[in-house]
Amino acid sequence: MPLPLKTFKVFPNPWALIHHEIGPQGACPTDNGGRDDGPLRFVGATREAYNTEAREGTKIGELVASDPRGHRGFARFRYPSLSADLLSGTPIDLPASSGYNRQRLEQGDLIPADERTAKAVKCKYADLNAAKTDAVAKFDADHGKGSWLELEAILVPAKFTAVEPDKKAKI
Repeated sequence: MPLPLKTFKVFPNPWALIHHEIGPQGACPTDNGGRDDGPLRFVGATREAYNTEAREGTKIGELVASDPRGHRGFARFRYPSLSADLLSGTPIDLPASSGYNRQRLEQGDLIPADERTAKAVKCKYADLNAAKTDAVAKFDADHGKGSWLELEAILVPAKFTAVEPDKKAKI
């Protein structure tokens, strides 16, 4: 009889959300044990600030006041543990004793990276390919058939994994 798992080997699931401008952006927050005393962190993902539209502020004479509250922005996620195509990578170990981690695997926010993890939990997706197939089908259903192919043509895959140290956000 095999010993119970102490850790789950997982991949983050960037395919949990496909943003219509910047592509796969799904992220799973880490289990902080119910405490709200630290910064928000994500399993296998880092985030950086990303402004999509910078709006000008009030004009006073020749000067324009810049008001960052008017900017439309959000966080962009990077996945340093995954390959550029977001379909393979280096597994991350998470505690198997956490009900939160088990629930994230069942709901598809995390993907099992090995057979033991997949057998220990009834996972929504068997691998990253299955997650991508499901996400692309949902994206095309929401945005029109062939929308993913149009978006994929303009995306630069290396941007999903590369993390520039000076651009890490402290959101």
